[in-house]
Amino acid sequence: MNLNEIHKIVSSLKQRVFKKANSHSIGALKSSFKGTGLQFREHQIYQHGDEIRFIDWKLLAKTSTPFIKTFEEERNVEIVIVIDAGMNMWHGHRGKTKFQAACEITCLMYLLAKETNDQVRTIIISNDIITLPKLNGDKGVAAFVSALDKHNLNFQEVEIDNLPPMGHCLDRHVEILKHVKRNREIILLSDFLDFLDPNILRQVVFNKNVHAFRILGPLDEMDKTPFTILGRGENGDSVYQSASHDLVEKNLNLKKVKTLRVKERYLDEFIKEML
Repeated sequence: MNLNEIHKIVSSLKQRVFKKANSHSIGALKSSFKGTGLQFREHQIYQHGDEIRFIDWKLLAKTSTPFIKTFEEERNVEIVIVIDAGMNMWHGHRGKTKFQAACEITCLMYLLAKETNDQVRTIIISNDIITLPKLNGDKGVAAFVSALDKHNLNFQEVEIDNLPPMGHCLDRHVEILKHVKRNREIILLSDFLDFLDPNILRQVVFNKNVHAFRILGPLDEMDKTPFTILGRGENGDSVYQSASHDLVEKNLNLKKVKTLRVKERYLDEFIKEML
């Protein structure tokens, strides 16, 4: 994927993301994540009911007019996005895979992070654990798309038989818990069919700084028929992975896990859930 294609994707995402955006929604997003402190913003004329402790007494002495200092939250939040790139993420609805939806959400977060002065670190979990440096805005999107292209995980359709097997489950647990313990804001994007052990998932999700989103396609929500996906094992042999929606629902049973459906307006729903 060349630089021109990356810029086209960035431009398209911006138009889609910010078409209906306004200062209120951006401000609400800012309050979703905690900053590290307060910084001075501006002076405002004192009005009845304002906090007396914020009066600037030096300015009052110079102007004979009471002014108060206003502050805003200092934005140094690091948002860690963890994307499941396992075999079950490569089906979806009308050519849009669950993995593609997760990638669009990630690009959305890069763009929004630029508006809120935050930083995004992305971790893609496939056969390897791919960790991208902290970035935001266009640079973040460009670096993310380039990394996908480098590892043959792009926005285009792929042959499931050519996908590598998932890495060791323990490695995934360790990598995610490392960031949870550092109190970073974590966004998990997965269908959770074959991603984390249910016990580990409960341990992770119940942290207040973790935001878990389960991305589903129509096939995932078939009532009774389990589905099967063909892939490649570590030795190169064909293997089958089967999962039942009902079984996964019982294993999850977590109110904090929000559902996004590929066949719906998942970007809009993601924003609503984050706000």
